[in-house]
Amino acid sequence: MSQKYDSNSSRIFTFYFFSVVGETVNLMSVDALRFRGFVFHINSVQNAIVIVGLTNYFLWGYLGPSCLAGSAVLVLMVPILSLCFYKIKSHNMRMMEVKDQRMKVLSEVIEGVKVIKFNAWEDAFSDRIQVKR
Repeated sequence: MSQKYDSNSSRIFTFYFFSVVGETVNLMSVDALRFRGFVFHINSVQNAIVIVGLTNYFLWGYLGPSCLAGSAVLVLMVPILSLCFYKIKSHNMRMMEVKDQRMKVLSEVIEGVKVIKFNAWEDAFSDRIQVKR
């Protein structure tokens, strides 16, 4: 029985494979960084509550009710910082999409180095990588 080679289905599978590899690698690196950041900052959140409380206690002894102005500034900064973090998150999401595209192309290049070298396509793929950067 003879088998026919369908180049179109091979291209679709290859595109899907490299798409999945690029997204997986990107998500794994981002998840690792987020977990590291969470572990690092969880102590900061616990310590911040204690530090703010102690600071207000000692400032009350020096300044009296005037120290409440500083506490009010801290409380008023929370919504402003939340807005800044929301903007940063939206920019990071866009950056992730661009990183996914770059990872797809780089995975394609790494997996297809033999074909690229055999057919002397180095310049074409180098141009594609530079465009994604």
